[in-house]
Amino acid sequence: MDANTIEKPKNNDLLDLVKLILAFMVVAIHSGLLDPALYPWLRLAVPLFFIISSYLFFLRVNNCKDGHEKLIALKNFVLRNLKLYAFWFIVLFPLNIFTRGWFEYGFWNGIISIVRGFFLASTFVASWFIMALIIGTVIIFFASKKINNTVLFIFGAVLYVLIAMRSSYIYLFLDIECLKDFLIGVKSYENIMNGPINSFPAGIFWIICGKIFADGGFKLKIKTGSILLGISAALLLTEWVLLYNFTGYYNKDFYIMLAPCAIALFGILIQLKPISLKYAKEMRKMSVIVYASHGAVLSIVQKTLNVTVGSYIPDTLESIIKFVVISGACIVGTFLVFYLEKKKYTKWLKYSH
Repeated sequence: MDANTIEKPKNNDLLDLVKLILAFMVVAIHSGLLDPALYPWLRLAVPLFFIISSYLFFLRVNNCKDGHEKLIALKNFVLRNLKLYAFWFIVLFPLNIFTRGWFEYGFWNGIISIVRGFFLASTFVASWFIMALIIGTVIIFFASKKINNTVLFIFGAVLYVLIAMRSSYIYLFLDIECLKDFLIGVKSYENIMNGPINSFPAGIFWIICGKIFADGGFKLKIKTGSILLGISAALLLTEWVLLYNFTGYYNKDFYIMLAPCAIALFGILIQLKPISLKYAKEMRKMSVIVYASHGAVLSIVQKTLNVTVGSYIPDTLESIIKFVVISGACIVGTFLVFYLEKKKYTKWLKYSH
């Protein structure tokens, strides 16, 4: 899996378009759009976000001349994402202070909750991804100096399977006596570190995959990748159906077959003929704003629906309304940011993306 040659970025405009689509897929997940018809396909969104971000970062690292330049690239990557996190944390704080109830049990308890959420969970919807990307990328950056891609991939795959067991498969193990110690260990870990599903361990495998792609690994011809994607997609659907039938749960974050699906799909994307899109930069910015802001919009829309219509509309119709309203509000908000960030006193809005 280790490459002998360094590849240049491929199809960045297409990846910007893909990221915009992925952002609205995340909106669809959180609004319950057409539940459960679109699952588990929507769950490809976050893995692909991780892979794309990692791929682009490690391509940049590979093009650095020496170790010092690589460290500068890492520092810039971390600072850029921390600024993004800080912007949305500050903007959304007045809303989240009520919706998350940080200070219900005292001031210092609230501070501890915020700090713990900052590093190990979330302080606003989608924030866990930003911090997981930062922590995971730093870990893989330094680990890759001593460990080759093959070993990293095996480690990441084992970690991924363990998290999938915690996310989707745990309900199969509750009554198995020999696994009781494992479940106790999981609980002990989560009491200290928070659940791995929405924390940095969830991104490790995907970040490793992005690095391998950047290093020239996972060489897949489009035809081969398409066959792999078709087979893994069929197996993903089978896995989802079986888990739903045996556990009664259909909306979980991790499925084993998401791994080959995401790898095959991304492998196809970077092999496609490069395209040039006039508004690729704007699509990239919009994908970030939509991803970071949709959770706040969702909380407002949900409370409004609860007050106005309650349970008088079917769940399917409610999910469509939420998706359309949230998407529309995020798009309008994005164009407002585009307009205001050009003004003298609101240039700080550039940190929103």
